[in-house]
Amino acid sequence: AILLPMRLVAAGITNSEALSAFGAAFGMAMPLLFVPSTLLGSFSLVLVPEISENFYREKHEALKADIEKALKACLFVSSLFVPAFFVLGEELGVLIFNSYEGGIYLGHSAYLMFLMSISNISTSILNSMGFETNTLRYFLISAAIMLACIWFLPAAIGVYALLVGFTFVFGLTALFNMRLLNRKSKLPLQYRKFTLVSFLSLLPTALLGVLLKNLLLDVMGNFLTVLVVGGVCVAFQFLFYLVFAREDLKWILEKLSRKKRAKRASAQPTIGTKI
Repeated sequence: AILLPMRLVAAGITNSEALSAFGAAFGMAMPLLFVPSTLLGSFSLVLVPEISENFYREKHEALKADIEKALKACLFVSSLFVPAFFVLGEELGVLIFNSYEGGIYLGHSAYLMFLMSISNISTSILNSMGFETNTLRYFLISAAIMLACIWFLPAAIGVYALLVGFTFVFGLTALFNMRLLNRKSKLPLQYRKFTLVSFLSLLPTALLGVLLKNLLLDVMGNFLTVLVVGGVCVAFQFLFYLVFAREDLKWILEKLSRKKRAKRASAQPTIGTKI
């Protein structure tokens, strides 16, 4: 909060412009980028203790399955948001914060949601397995690189030095964590195919979103365009997974169907009592 505005001023912009740019980048865009990680929070609270138990009891098959579920859930949830935020960043910035600049930064930094989710969940998993020292070391290394980016890059790329810094923080942490998880898992983790599907799905979804936005924005305005295009992007992304990675999502679909059945079952006695 102090270093980046200071370096922006040193790069030649005014103090008010530096604070405005920092507020748009960090205060507006970053909270929205944490949405997938927030949604995955309750999921990790349930799964991480189970992973810890399986690790210490040396239940290797169960440990492998749980780690794969956690990683695939991160990729799945994040990929539902990335295309929509990339396509609709400017419109979301104007609608939520009345800031076009914040919206532009949100769109450019949408890819961070992948790195943030994987970094957070893999750190939680490793901490539950007793590797807190490793995860702390990884964070300190990546944080040092982020500070270097914030110190040296504002003269060249302005406030986007923060984006580069966050890319190093979450990207390196995710990379180091995944290397350690692969080493500590006695059985090979199988998530690469799902990762490839997740990344390949982004391009067609984003192209569809851009096309729809260009067609609808002048006719429907910001609010309705965000609702329609965002909904279409999420639905198209979900259909892409159903076609190319249905087996990997089978446990998620089963969990959703069980929740629906449980809600119906709990609602039936209430209806009968009222009658």
